[in-house]
Amino acid sequence: IIMDEPTVGLDPQLRRLLWKYILDLKAEGKTIILTTHYLDEADILSDRICVIDNGVVKALEKPSILKERWKSQSLEDVFLELIKEKDKEEKK
Repeated sequence: IIMDEPTVGLDPQLRRLLWKYILDLKAEGKTIILTTHYLDEADILSDRICVIDNGVVKALEKPSILKERWKSQSLEDVFLELIKEKDKEEKK
């Protein structure tokens, strides 16, 4: 199942209902590819996270391992660190 930003524009109640549906599908063994800009959502729903920046894979790992590697409590902080690296490379 491919879902492209399925929760954009949803109110919090409907968003949580959709999360439950996605988690139920996951529990049934379904493979789901989901794109989102909501990193809290990615953390809750994903077994693995792929961060792509301008067509380049910057990270591909379990959310817990990404947070551990970057010594962070949130995927948002991990993302910001990955982007910071990109900015440093561009300034060289």
